[in-house]
Amino acid sequence: MKVNRQIFFFKRVLLSFFVVLLLSSCNQNVFDSKKELLAHLQDPDNGYVQKKEINGLNFTLTYRPTDMLVQQVINERTTQKELDSVRSKYGKYMYLNISISNNGKEVLNSVINRKSDFGGMVNELAFGMGQKVHLISQSRDTLELLDYIYPREYGMGKATNMMFVYPRNDEFLKNDYFHLTIEDIGLKTGEVGFKIPTNLLIHEPKLNL
Repeated sequence: MKVNRQIFFFKRVLLSFFVVLLLSSCNQNVFDSKKELLAHLQDPDNGYVQKKEINGLNFTLTYRPTDMLVQQVINERTTQKELDSVRSKYGKYMYLNISISNNGKEVLNSVINRKSDFGGMVNELAFGMGQKVHLISQSRDTLELLDYIYPREYGMGKATNMMFVYPRNDEFLKNDYFHLTIEDIGLKTGEVGFKIPTNLLIHEPKLNL
């Protein structure tokens, strides 16, 4: 009888251990602060940021989780119902940030010299990137670009930053990866490409809001 009690106790301890382990693994991508989430995103081992250097230019691709946008539009008075609604609204899309820099400066201020070239590049960045950047599924289907944001920083930023918004297409997310390609925009880089595992987008990190 004593042996049976010991076995029963051991099984309970073992079960409790596995429950704690399971809960821990489920919550490992939930962060209490934006700072912690950003640190997770910027760790190259986690796959949410990719970098390439071509002809002295630094290209950085970063996936921006839904909760980072949600946090910007809620406050302490936001109810749980409202939070769920905002998450549902923003969760319909995927957000990709692309940064291009040269020696820690925006490309407009560090690469472009002639006034005519500067004006052409401003126009390209402001209106032409939707035709230069392509998100392509593993099955070679191109996702429609829904929105594109290029905030001018007038030489005050450390990089030229852009955000691209695509639909969160469940059929495309069944593939293993996406390809993101950036055509040469006059910087003599040729086409720049990144491979994005869809698993990272499906299990994106969240904030404890």
